[in-house]
Amino acid sequence: MPFRSQSQWKWAFATNQDFAREWAKETPGGKRKFVKLAKKVGLKSAIDSYVGSVAQKERKFVRDNSGKFSTTPGGSGGASKRAPRKTAAQRSAERATKRRDNAMNVLDSVGFDASDYELLDTDAAQDPNDSSVQRLLDKGLMERVGDKVYVSSLGKSVMSAAASGDADKARQALDRAEVKRAETAKRQAERDAKKAERDAKKAEQEAKKKRGGGGSGGGKAKPAKPAKPDKVAKANAAKAKKLDSQIARLGQRLERERDGAKAQAYKKQIETLTATRDKLTATKAYKAINGHKPPAGVREAAARGLELRSQFGRGGTAVGIARARDLSNGKGISDSTIKRMNSFFARHAVDKRPGWSDPANPTNGYIAHMLWGGDAGKAWARKISRQLEAATVKASEPTNPDLWKRAINAAKRRYSVYPSQYANAFASAWYKARGGKWRASKSSDAMMVYKSRDGKYRWVAISATAYRDRDKEIISTKALRDAVEKSAQTGNYGPLRFWHMPGVNIGTTDFQAVSDNGRFLVESGIITDDEVGEALATKGKGWQMSIGFLHKRREPDRDGVYHNIQIFERSITPPGMSANPLTGIEVGQ
Repeated sequence: MPFRSQSQWKWAFATNQDFAREWAKETPGGKRKFVKLAKKVGLKSAIDSYVGSVAQKERKFVRDNSGKFSTTPGGSGGASKRAPRKTAAQRSAERATKRRDNAMNVLDSVGFDASDYELLDTDAAQDPNDSSVQRLLDKGLMERVGDKVYVSSLGKSVMSAAASGDADKARQALDRAEVKRAETAKRQAERDAKKAERDAKKAEQEAKKKRGGGGSGGGKAKPAKPAKPDKVAKANAAKAKKLDSQIARLGQRLERERDGAKAQAYKKQIETLTATRDKLTATKAYKAINGHKPPAGVREAAARGLELRSQFGRGGTAVGIARARDLSNGKGISDSTIKRMNSFFARHAVDKRPGWSDPANPTNGYIAHMLWGGDAGKAWARKISRQLEAATVKASEPTNPDLWKRAINAAKRRYSVYPSQYANAFASAWYKARGGKWRASKSSDAMMVYKSRDGKYRWVAISATAYRDRDKEIISTKALRDAVEKSAQTGNYGPLRFWHMPGVNIGTTDFQAVSDNGRFLVESGIITDDEVGEALATKGKGWQMSIGFLHKRREPDRDGVYHNIQIFERSITPPGMSANPLTGIEVGQ
């Protein structure tokens, strides 16, 4: 029978088995293999002598210990069997015992005992009336969650260090917690001292008022005036902000726990704090000061936009993401932001194309559209914008600019959101009460009006720039130059419109050029309606420009940059409605 491996060959000759030489003859190339193995160690005679001596010693050892070891089949001697392997349960029990011993030794070195180990080595709720639990609460190793007591994050850190036998790490964690508790106690003492000082001053002032009221006039002290609604709303806003922070922290803890009694306690606390917050923010005064609250459809669309942005990693800019967070969280939106939302939807209406909302591959334009509230946000922003426009007086400017600045500052101190309908009204009343007056705005001298030979009004405008706009988007200089070249080749420049409204064409375009530095797009054309041209010349001060363009599905990129565009229209927008503040239009005569 031939050998199957070199290890079998070596064992047979090393133990001087009777069948070794016979098997070697039957093994293909046996003689050559044996000689090759012999050369690795030394001379053949030395190998034979060594093999014989080893076999003799092994046989003697087996004879002397025949009762202790079983021999391998096929030989006179054999190797001893290994000790049986431990089961998984045995190994787990050994690790648990070692962990317990390490933890007990470390806890003993930092001032705790066996009963403390039993309390800290569990996730179950503990009895808050237990003296040992109270001591661990004072040390910060346990914390209250509702009416239950659980192991705190500090307790878990100490137990983790103790289980690994690292006494220094456990001691350092306790020292850091002690320092933090001391600092917290110091800050609380300072706050208590300031509060006591304020209370003392307030009591002294009230005592003076009572003495003054009962002295000379003999009359009764005047009752305290009730707090003004705006002050109450500000206080409620501050309380709501603190509650939001507490709810966020509890939410983070809930994500770590997920299940169990501790998680249920966190959920109960979150529900209680949320109900309290809703009561604080339900008043009309709070809503007026803290902006316009987005409806449910807008919040859901913004949340969906954030999901798409997270899933595909594209679409929208940093401003759009921030806007989506505010909308999805139901944060109050100021008047100026409402106007910017309305402008965004008007400017990006061109992004809507067949298949743009494909769930498997939505376009960047659709994701940005959802970040700003989707169709629900578009309708809501348009509705609020119309309300604001109806409440806005005709364009005018103050006769005393310094007094008007003071009025604005007073409104900002009184209201947390400026500009807003209530804040604007307060500033106007404050300004008027101090003798301030208004005069009609003068038309801009920069709006020149000139007519060509055919009697048409001509407009000239900086309609786009290669600078980052209010929405943190930017058109590259290369994209502007390429767009001008494409228009020149086709001869189709597109119309002049009013606020990106399809079909509302008020003029044509016949000239395009980019400045030498490539950052300004200058355009010109004819206003087709003489009445519109005259109105722009007399009442169009501060009006701006915004271009409508096509772009690739995956643009803008993560940095908000458009690299390829095709301009198909440009629009005049009311002051402040253009995303790019550097644009403007001049109508000449």
